[in-house]
Amino acid sequence: MKPGNILKGFLAFVITLIILELFLRWSGTSSAAFVIDDDNLGRVLRPNTNIILVNEGFFMGRVNRGGYLGPYYPEEKPSQTVRIALIGDSFVAGLQLFGRYHFRTIMEQSLKDSLSDSVQVLNFGYGGFNLERMFIYYKLSVLQFHPDYVLFFIGTDDFIEGERQLGPNLKVEDGKLTIESSFRNTGAYRITKKLRVLRDTAFYSLLKKAREFYRAGEILKIIFDKVYLLFNPPHNAAEADSASMVDPDRMALGRSILSELANETKTAIIFVVKNRLNDTIRNDIQNAHLTILDPKNDLDDLRTKNINPYYWPATSQSGHWNYFAHKAIGLYLASEMEKLIKADRAQIKPKSQK
Repeated sequence: MKPGNILKGFLAFVITLIILELFLRWSGTSSAAFVIDDDNLGRVLRPNTNIILVNEGFFMGRVNRGGYLGPYYPEEKPSQTVRIALIGDSFVAGLQLFGRYHFRTIMEQSLKDSLSDSVQVLNFGYGGFNLERMFIYYKLSVLQFHPDYVLFFIGTDDFIEGERQLGPNLKVEDGKLTIESSFRNTGAYRITKKLRVLRDTAFYSLLKKAREFYRAGEILKIIFDKVYLLFNPPHNAAEADSASMVDPDRMALGRSILSELANETKTAIIFVVKNRLNDTIRNDIQNAHLTILDPKNDLDDLRTKNINPYYWPATSQSGHWNYFAHKAIGLYLASEMEKLIKADRAQIKPKSQK
């Protein structure tokens, strides 16, 4: 083949990719990565970035300039303001529905209606967070926003060793937790940083999503849709109790985290049960004299109305909390937080709720 033809073929290929990239962004089919690699925090949400996602539901929103989801509130907290931070995994991030339906919005508005002070609820949710990552993010980022209350959303799955991303980790030294950040000096992290330009393309995001669907065995379901569901009815994976899979090392690390949080003086720490929490973990939290809030009864109330809080009828998928669950959880948390805030004002320390 002549060199001129090779050059023409290469230019045609590049132009095709550029046109495809522009089309994907313009049509909203795909968008550039909404995450970024931070030398202190590891992979986090990219500030000032629009997000369009189609999964169980449909999400269209934006990461604010503070690097978290929802409305932006500056780091300095105004006087006479109650500030609540939410930390958890994809259940808290809520990238399955519009922000106005998210439990953060419902909770914030309900508390504004019931309390005389201004209320700000900040959503620091991020997909894949376990308790270790939540604690690190809390220490290195969330505390800068001076929250009065921090809600950690956890389940039994937070005590199972999963795939670790490049980022800071915890280790116990002389009985104390320390944050170890040697990841930034690894070859894998340097390669990741070099591939940043590629990851910033919508085309790459589309290929990555297709790969995730393939690895999760979702390809046939997408192609055959309702015909596939006739032979493979949806199951509720979110409610599976994986207590038997709890990793002993993660349990030990979890207890160290609980001990550290129990001595926290800057903020009030509260644990919210995300789905299921085995009795051992629940007892550990209570023994650390930390408050537990569990919306199980409110989600069960939905089931009595034949509403599965994890099922999305439009896509026939089970997974994260749906619209009805977000509303129930938002109202539940607003009610419980109102009691805690008023009790704190009256200088009455409420007991951990079982």
